[in-house]
Amino acid sequence: MKSLDEALVDANLVTINQLQEVYKQMAIQNQGLVRALVSNGHLDELQLAMFMAKFLDVPFIGLASRKTDRSIINVLPEKIIRKHMVFPMFKVLDSLTLAMLDPQSKEVIDEVTAYTKLRIEPVVATFSDLEEVINRWFGANTTIKDLIETYSTSDINLSFVEENAIFKEKDELGPINKLAHLIITTAIKDNASDVHLESKESGMEVRFRLDGVLHKKWSLPLNLSQPLISSIKILAKMDIVERRLPLDGSFRIQAEQRLIDVRVSSYPMLYGEKLVLRLLDQDNMVFDLEKLGMDYELYIKLRSIIQNNYGIFLVSGPTGSGKTTTLYSVLNEIKSSDKNIVTIEDPVEYHIDLINQSEINPKCGLTFARGLRSVLRQDPDIILIGEIRDKETAEIAFQAALTGHLVLSTLHTNDTASSVARLIDMGVEPYLISSVLLGVLSQRLVRKTCSKCRDIYTSEQELVDWGSLSNDDVYVRGKGCSTCRSTGYKGRTGLFELLTMDDTLKQMINKSMFSELDIRKYQESVGTKFLKDDGIAKVRQQITTIEEVARVVR
Repeated sequence: MKSLDEALVDANLVTINQLQEVYKQMAIQNQGLVRALVSNGHLDELQLAMFMAKFLDVPFIGLASRKTDRSIINVLPEKIIRKHMVFPMFKVLDSLTLAMLDPQSKEVIDEVTAYTKLRIEPVVATFSDLEEVINRWFGANTTIKDLIETYSTSDINLSFVEENAIFKEKDELGPINKLAHLIITTAIKDNASDVHLESKESGMEVRFRLDGVLHKKWSLPLNLSQPLISSIKILAKMDIVERRLPLDGSFRIQAEQRLIDVRVSSYPMLYGEKLVLRLLDQDNMVFDLEKLGMDYELYIKLRSIIQNNYGIFLVSGPTGSGKTTTLYSVLNEIKSSDKNIVTIEDPVEYHIDLINQSEINPKCGLTFARGLRSVLRQDPDIILIGEIRDKETAEIAFQAALTGHLVLSTLHTNDTASSVARLIDMGVEPYLISSVLLGVLSQRLVRKTCSKCRDIYTSEQELVDWGSLSNDDVYVRGKGCSTCRSTGYKGRTGLFELLTMDDTLKQMINKSMFSELDIRKYQESVGTKFLKDDGIAKVRQQITTIEEVARVVR
């Protein structure tokens, strides 16, 4: 019977001279014939694999779309799989189907047989397919090594505030803990607000939320997923055995001169747990109304509202729109040593001097409503309620405002007009709303154009028409650079819409003679600047782009 190299020559797939080159390469690099042929480039790897399958009378298998059970992969250690470029596919009784680069290799088959005690059924696969599937399950060795080396040279040093922290000296860490450290230090360096560790079928995806948008950072191999999750759960004092239920935990770290609280949340997904780490920078967060991005006229109106001794002021918007930051900035503006300011939050995110902060604990029965009742017996001047979620909390909040307290809170509504309708739907009496509601601020966050790589561009005509912009206007956007991590955006600013109560609105609400549309029409008649208007103004000022405004407002 012909040998493989003879058959390749007879089939005119390689020449004698090319084979001579391959033989030299095999001797120098200690490679087998098949790998040498592929790496030498004389023969297309798919063409070679198909030829071998026919020549050896064994099946050819494409691995790209094949699903493999983890228990099957575990029959062989990673060391053997990588050494011989093989991958276990199926196991039926005492037979193991093994994808191989070279099914002729008796040495490889004998070693796998000795280890598994199974009869080997070889199938042919291409080098690229084998390399991809091995790296998908075990990770590319160079990538993981590079990650660890990156950690070793990181210019951010972490120290863990908790006495029982499992991470001590940097040089004492094992590879998994080093990887956990690297993820956290990189997130801090990139100013990420959240880190997502997502278990997938083939591994773990690490994503950072930067300026409100998620960006993929790394793909980690499957065998690192659970150890990494366990490492972080231990740090956050969470139960590493419990993987079926959602869990919460936290820890505090000192990164150079920055004190950062890390809130950890786990949730069971289809292919394993997902962890989300929220990074709260306690030292570098600035709560200043003037720096939120409000125009001067709105800022003056807002300052006038929050100087009231009683009434209720609401901030509305979806999750992640900066409502808490705005309310903290309001408290920072009006706090003083002669006022008793109390907050009820879920949870407390940042600590502010001169403020008495507390958080709800539903497991113990401490809800917003129950906490608010108790706080009213604490002689408060100003009360911040993290969110008005139900009728009971809403009614107590409005009664507190009616009896001489300044109440600040949030609502999850799209705009200022719908906030009033939401309160009515919750069961708050119209007379209470008209009597004590001072105003509603609706807001969104948009990314700012990177100042280092901004450039003039032409926006899509559809967006220009939507924003009632002129083709003569000059629009800028970031081209992408190292400063903005190639996104074109760096930092965020707010878009704002303020509803202030006047006699006409009070009458409309008190008589229940209104709808959301009626309130919006009235706002238009008095010249209210809506969220979209504020966004378009910031586009004209070249602060952001029309695409970014449309993303959050449209």
